[in-house]
Amino acid sequence: MYIWRRWLYAIFLFYIGRIFAAGPAIQRALKSRRVQHSPGAHGGANISFEELRINRAIRSEKIRLIDSGGVSLGILSVPEAMKIAEEKGFDLVEISPNAVPPVCKLLDYGKYRYEQMKKDKSAKKKQHVVVTKELQIRPVIDKHDLGIKMKHALEFLDKGFKIKFVIKFKGREMEYKQKGYAMFEEVNKTLAEKGELETGPISEDRSIIFTINPRKK
Repeated sequence: MYIWRRWLYAIFLFYIGRIFAAGPAIQRALKSRRVQHSPGAHGGANISFEELRINRAIRSEKIRLIDSGGVSLGILSVPEAMKIAEEKGFDLVEISPNAVPPVCKLLDYGKYRYEQMKKDKSAKKKQHVVVTKELQIRPVIDKHDLGIKMKHALEFLDKGFKIKFVIKFKGREMEYKQKGYAMFEEVNKTLAEKGELETGPISEDRSIIFTINPRKK
């Protein structure tokens, strides 16, 4: 009975040792699985950073390996490259999947991913989004209503908005299209201090269209 207990205890210690030895590899496999099923990789979340294949998610048989310092280590099989990555405490990251063979680099993928997403976020903040407002005018509009339209237009230009003007003609008003061009001249003159003509005037079906940009300060 005593011998059996010692034998079972020895088997128990053997498997516990195997589990601890495989710990880092298991963690990397779980990390790779999380990347494969991450929202960014499949379009579930609006993240600019493009997820890369790492570790056991890499499908190629052979890859060109670059170490963390940028030095090429040659063409290796994925298992060989994985062994080097584990020994050095890095992830194996496929940075150029379309190369022949694909290029992989030894990286701390968690840190790399964080830094890339931080850069994307910073770049988005610096982007200048141009807002375009549209104002429609009839050629028979009275001066009071036109004055209100011009007041709105000046407010838009102050805010840095582009304005698309559409002078619309109805029925027999098309016979007096010259009035539309006269109105264009009046609007352009009224807004000249804060805006400048970008495009137009363009005659389109039953409309005259032109666009005014805010003047650069």
